[in-house]
Amino acid sequence: MAAIALLKRWSLASTFASLAASAALLHKIPLANDNGLYYATVRMGGNDSTQVFNLSISSTVGYIVVAGDSCSSCASTALYNSTQSSTFQPAGNTPIGVDISGGSVATGTTAKETCGLKTDDSQWWTYSNQTIVVASGASGNSDTSALSQTSSGVLGLGISAVASHSDSFVGQWLSTHRNVSSLSVGLSLTSGSDSAMDIGTDPSSFRGNVTTVDLATPGDAQTPSAMGSSDWAVKMNGWTVSADSSKSVGGANAIAFIEPIVPSVVVPQTAAPTMFSLVGGSKLVRVDGNSSVWSIPCDTKYSLTFTFGGQNFTITESDLIVRTGTGCESAIRSWVDPSMASYVLGSAFIRNAYIIFNVSQGGIQTSSIGFAQPAVRPRSNKVGVVVGSVIGAMAGIVLLLGLGFYLLRRRGARRAASASYVPAVATEARYVDTPPGSALPTGNSLYVPQPGDFAAQQEAARLYQHGSLPPSPGPDPTHSAATPMDMWVSRAPQT
Repeated sequence: MAAIALLKRWSLASTFASLAASAALLHKIPLANDNGLYYATVRMGGNDSTQVFNLSISSTVGYIVVAGDSCSSCASTALYNSTQSSTFQPAGNTPIGVDISGGSVATGTTAKETCGLKTDDSQWWTYSNQTIVVASGASGNSDTSALSQTSSGVLGLGISAVASHSDSFVGQWLSTHRNVSSLSVGLSLTSGSDSAMDIGTDPSSFRGNVTTVDLATPGDAQTPSAMGSSDWAVKMNGWTVSADSSKSVGGANAIAFIEPIVPSVVVPQTAAPTMFSLVGGSKLVRVDGNSSVWSIPCDTKYSLTFTFGGQNFTITESDLIVRTGTGCESAIRSWVDPSMASYVLGSAFIRNAYIIFNVSQGGIQTSSIGFAQPAVRPRSNKVGVVVGSVIGAMAGIVLLLGLGFYLLRRRGARRAASASYVPAVATEARYVDTPPGSALPTGNSLYVPQPGDFAAQQEAARLYQHGSLPPSPGPDPTHSAATPMDMWVSRAPQT
């Protein structure tokens, strides 16, 4: 009986340890930033594979999608070749379509593959039996960022838009860790090169409390056509736009999708005029796909705050103003469809929060999103480094100028001193090396030094250094104390 009780206690402890591990940091995956598009480095084909791809992070796409070598409509420079993979396993010949981003659809077939994510220590977190979609074509927005020169596909964090729960990236991990109730995936995005996706959560990536918000029910979420699914939609408390001393509010209980593959913030068509009414000189200038673009003055000072679970997350003009070749546009866009009431909060918002996708074994119905304030960004330190470097450089220049001025003054003083006892013209030059205090000689043989002829002084010094001038008794008549380098020079007889 004691052994059975001990075994039960060990089993419970093991279970609780596994549950805790799902919230702890398991792996940190660096993310590259390409104009607001964030992607991870993914290897396909086993440990010895050379097939490495950049896959954009999306929260509403369920599958991992990679452009295949037969995809003529994919703009990606790196294409997946299944024949070069020793771990490729076809999973079906029936083509499927996957909404990836911006209204684009990738078509292809599914397969099983061994994948690896590059971690922050340049190692590979490898996992097998992952379902992938090998894209053979793309339709819709042909220049979508998910299949571009820098991105070969999508790494989806969605969990409902797949054939089965284990077909998704996170669902596959949970299917092999049945004793874990959920897995957290954290997003820490910055405008620099230090963005990361945390498998688990990293306490150093955020500060303060985490506000956990339940996901909206499928009936509450009006899914935009550009989204891969209705996953990761939450209800907000509202938003506030601030410009100068004025404020506008709105969006109470509205639905918002947290989607990193979208660089901007997209709001309902009815909300945009209220938001931009505080920004002087703003106007709607063009339509880009399913959203409208607003231009604003480049020196605009304004902010947009979203509130979730009573906690505020503010986007400032550093993320709201997008500079173009001819001016500036706002990162806030509005839907072309006047009936679309949902919001999409893309990477411009996520850079100002730490987002935690809590994926449940029970699926999307029991999952949630955590919101926390981001840790102090290293990018603020970069400004300090730049300012410090400039100040240091200026201080160095001042010191060099001061040193140069000092040397010039010292050189001038030496010239003046030598001119006080070196003659300008002489027919005979002699030097005296007598101790201080000797009597001053008199007579017509002494020449009173004349200042100003530096060339004559230099020539006399040269002759002395080479021993051409023998010393002559008597100290310098212009000094009360002679030094070994004091000179006496006989002048030419006056006529």
